[in-house]
Amino acid sequence: MTVSTTDYALLAQNSYQTPVVDKLVKLNGVEYTTLAAADNPHTGFQATAYRREDTGEVVIAYRGTEFDREPVHDGGVDAGMVLTGFNAQAPDAIAFTEKVMEKAKFLAETRGQPLDVTVTGHSLGGTLAEINASRFHLKGETFNAYGAAGLLHGVPEGGNQVIDHVRAGDLVSAASPHFGEVRVYAAQQDIDTLSKAGYRDDSGPLSLRNPLKATDFSAHAMDNFVPNSETLGKSIISPEGQALYEEHKGMVDRYRDDVRDIRTTISAPWEIPKAIVHTVQEVGHNVAEKVEEGFHAVEKAASHAVHEVGETLSHVGHEISEKASSAWNTITHPGSWFDDKPKVAEATRLDQPNHPDHALFQQARGGVHELDAAHQRTPDQRSDNLAASLTVAARRDGLTRIDHVTLSDDASRTYAVQGDMQSPLKRVADVSTQEAVATSVDKSSANWNQVAEQNQQAHAQLARQNEQQASVQRSSPMPGQ
Repeated sequence: MTVSTTDYALLAQNSYQTPVVDKLVKLNGVEYTTLAAADNPHTGFQATAYRREDTGEVVIAYRGTEFDREPVHDGGVDAGMVLTGFNAQAPDAIAFTEKVMEKAKFLAETRGQPLDVTVTGHSLGGTLAEINASRFHLKGETFNAYGAAGLLHGVPEGGNQVIDHVRAGDLVSAASPHFGEVRVYAAQQDIDTLSKAGYRDDSGPLSLRNPLKATDFSAHAMDNFVPNSETLGKSIISPEGQALYEEHKGMVDRYRDDVRDIRTTISAPWEIPKAIVHTVQEVGHNVAEKVEEGFHAVEKAASHAVHEVGETLSHVGHEISEKASSAWNTITHPGSWFDDKPKVAEATRLDQPNHPDHALFQQARGGVHELDAAHQRTPDQRSDNLAASLTVAARRDGLTRIDHVTLSDDASRTYAVQGDMQSPLKRVADVSTQEAVATSVDKSSANWNQVAEQNQQAHAQLARQNEQQASVQRSSPMPGQ
């Protein structure tokens, strides 16, 4: 095989162009003939098969997610993969691959050349490349693909048939396990972005970090992998890119693990009970049949899959980047705690049963008492002071409950944690231990009132903004009027 990684990258990029069958295409000094092309407007599936003129090698390039021509179709497929585990374009891709392989076999026999068919693709196209490589025992290379091994197509994880090139800061390629060997490359921009989001090479599970803030959508572009990249100036596939990843492997791997954990949570209703594969695939087929109705069809067909993460797809008609941002924001920032809560009277303390947030205080105090027991000390007023300070910090930082209370290694900070300690979806609020134990419950109760008022004002302002936006939309003429 003489097709290089650069050749695969350029072909994957070229697949985004409108193909002309039998047309000669020259990329990086290599000439190819467009052997076949597919374009299904109903599912958004598109692919191009290229035949190398000098060797007769055939490369099938599956087109990835694009937002200019197929935002609803490709976005619906992307959402469907996450919600149902089924890729709605897979049947089209398999049929096209079979057609190309038959044609390539005929040409190879006619011209006395060996049969050599490989696959490539970027993003959603990379997913299809992995699926078909597994199904037809083909080799190939993908770029920032959504891993097919995490879907319900019977594709195994790992192996060496396919090389999956991914950029460290890419969200899509981190979300699902891959068929093939994953090679990670980093740019300095990835390291800087991850650092600003709280990621460190030596960070632990309780480190304060925000996967959503670490997301850089430019890291997903196919342009990252081609020579003379407009994004980076050169291809990220280089010894320097590999070395930078290895240097910061700790922070990069933690980010990518966080992304996968979040995606698994969204996919939980099919990811966990693997025994219901048949039922889920039927849902996926329903999504494929209804994809022309837009993302609302996906939402309806897989509504059970998003029940546990709230209304994350309430605006599913938006492009996939907006949908992902909105959905993950809902996951990582639960509903406003101050909704429907009466304002507390000034004289009410957090440790009094009639305080609106007494239940949260009790959760904090229970966690503090567990710390007291672990350190063989008897709970006292300082314990209540610490619990009250944690309650205020929790409400300030958006927690709706306190499941755990823990200390930093040097005990200088105390953390209130909502959720599983090991999960990237956990919410964490922290206080200075020394300051917290010295702050009276009365003082913390007053601080709670201030936080409640600030959040109520913010909520009211947001409501006004939403109403103003809705008013503008209602007054705007509809297209064609």
